[in-house]
Amino acid sequence: MFKPYFNQLVIREKLLFMQLSVLAIGMLIVFVATVTYQYISYQRELMQDLHAQMALIENNVGSAIAFDDSLAAGEILQSLSTNPSVDQAYIVLNNHTRFAGYDADKLNVGNQTSSASNSDIHLQQTITVNNQQVGVLYLNANVHRVNARIQVFALALFFAVMFAMLLARVVSKRINQILTEPITYLESLVTNVTKFNNYSQRSTIQSEDEIGALSIGINSMLDNIKMRDDKLVEELKHRIVVERKLDQLAYYDSQTKLPNRHAFTEHINQATGKNRAHFYLLMLDLDFFKVVNDTHGHEAGDQLLAQCGQRLRRILDEDDTVFRIGGDEFAIVLNAVTTIRDVEKICQRIIHAISQKFLINGQEIAIGTSIGIAQSSSGGSESNLIKNADVAMYWAKSAGKNTYKFYSEEIERANFHHQKLTTDLQTALKNEQFELYYQPIIHVQTSKIIGFEALLRWHHPVEGMISPNVFIPIAENTGAITTIGSWVIKQALAQLSRWQATYHPSLFMNVNISARQFFDKRVIDIVREALQETQVAPATVHFEVTESMLMEDVEKAVDMLTQLRELGTAIAIDDFGTGHSSMSYLKQFPVDTIKIDKSFVRGLPVDSVDTAIVEAIFALAKSLKLDVVAEGVETVQQLDCLKHKHCSKVQGYLFSEPVSAEKIESYLAKSSKLAHH
Repeated sequence: MFKPYFNQLVIREKLLFMQLSVLAIGMLIVFVATVTYQYISYQRELMQDLHAQMALIENNVGSAIAFDDSLAAGEILQSLSTNPSVDQAYIVLNNHTRFAGYDADKLNVGNQTSSASNSDIHLQQTITVNNQQVGVLYLNANVHRVNARIQVFALALFFAVMFAMLLARVVSKRINQILTEPITYLESLVTNVTKFNNYSQRSTIQSEDEIGALSIGINSMLDNIKMRDDKLVEELKHRIVVERKLDQLAYYDSQTKLPNRHAFTEHINQATGKNRAHFYLLMLDLDFFKVVNDTHGHEAGDQLLAQCGQRLRRILDEDDTVFRIGGDEFAIVLNAVTTIRDVEKICQRIIHAISQKFLINGQEIAIGTSIGIAQSSSGGSESNLIKNADVAMYWAKSAGKNTYKFYSEEIERANFHHQKLTTDLQTALKNEQFELYYQPIIHVQTSKIIGFEALLRWHHPVEGMISPNVFIPIAENTGAITTIGSWVIKQALAQLSRWQATYHPSLFMNVNISARQFFDKRVIDIVREALQETQVAPATVHFEVTESMLMEDVEKAVDMLTQLRELGTAIAIDDFGTGHSSMSYLKQFPVDTIKIDKSFVRGLPVDSVDTAIVEAIFALAKSLKLDVVAEGVETVQQLDCLKHKHCSKVQGYLFSEPVSAEKIESYLAKSSKLAHH
């Protein structure tokens, strides 16, 4: 049917028909190819964007997973909110638990559980930290924007083609020759743009006919594409800025501007991986930093950390690196030293620098630092190096703080022994390995026993008697001191009750309270319960606390002492003169007795300095109306000197060392017989 109709047309109409048919087919091909390519391009662009964002998140979320910081991971996932094509993203750890997530419908982060069944794209990417997989990032996205953009693009192109076809039909009869060449040219241009993605090319046709309009339309389309490319370049630059900011957050501490723990771990991994035999790792912990936070506030603590970082940076060479690895801990990698003596000099400079007073908000603050040192060894692992430096730092703190210690096998053995005692201590109370010893307190004028100090002893089944100087700090650090201290209070008061009933109701008992137990509010209830159970007079129970303990938190210490006094018990400051309290603080403390430390009694009456200190303490006690007990009396000369200074109460090896309850009862029985005679 088509052929007879075609044969009836004149040649002009046939040529027009053929031209228009060829033109229509050509434009259709261009249209389909362009739309198809553009659709593929939009999809590729979307996929590249999604993969780039997933790679960026994978690079930055590892540290958050390592520190179990789901909030930080959620904040990193929030960066996906800039891409409206993302429906949902979430992180699943190796244990199949959801760690953090992002849901576009809810516009927030967290462990979202909304469905992403309507999403067209489902991607996943493993998250690795130190070459180990720690989780999987899942991402669901839609192609709504791609479809919308391609529809607009196709519609615009369609109208352009239809318009060109209409104009071509009008003028094709006269300018068939002219029309063919520009079409070929434009087809070549579009082909080149499509093939090489070179959107800088433009049509040079400037005729005012339909071909010229088509040329302008193509150029306009290319301009729009070029503008899109320029916008993508700007977005890429913005992403680079964001990546740098994220890198800053991932590798640098915001308070001190020093490299953080993540950077430290990578640095040590690289350093140990090179089998370098001559670099030293210093682990630093600030002494009394908690006191600064509690007394002056966390803002002052942050300023103090920043100033510490500045001082450390000034001390070190450019080849050395200082890190803040968390809390009040710093780490230093020394690359510029080769001898132990050089390391010691640097440690001495660090201790001197940190010990200098800091000026925070107009107030002077003094702290110190304990340093542990470990040397890298060929083939040594990063974890062993850090562990060794940590062990050395622990012993530096145990040695009195504000000092440094090198790691050694001796320290390792001591640490192993310490860990074993820590384990054994957990069952010592249950296995009845603790016993209270008592040291008599003597009335100087009558030489009679008037009271006792209860002292804890640990009978270890293997090592025998363990010194309180060894196990009390362990109990403090592990928190076991609270349970042990409760047992001591109840045992001491029960023993006092028996002795008062048997020998004399005025006998009193001094009970030591450790720092951790003292600041635990439960101690008030424990004392109240023990007083009720034993029915001893509260005034015959004296609790001993140290100066340094009270100065940790003066306000809280005053509150705790007041509550103990309200129960009717008495308070004694132990080891007086060895702490760092001042007169203004001493007046605030509701205390009854001060105990002169044995280090001052030891020099009596020969040492003039000790004599002057003891006299000053007696004068102070008299002015504050406090009782005085002199500890560590070992010679008759010391006793005579104290008598001369009107000291009324003493204790020490001159009368008795700390002994068992049975031995004390023999003393009391003997004293009772002498009194009857």
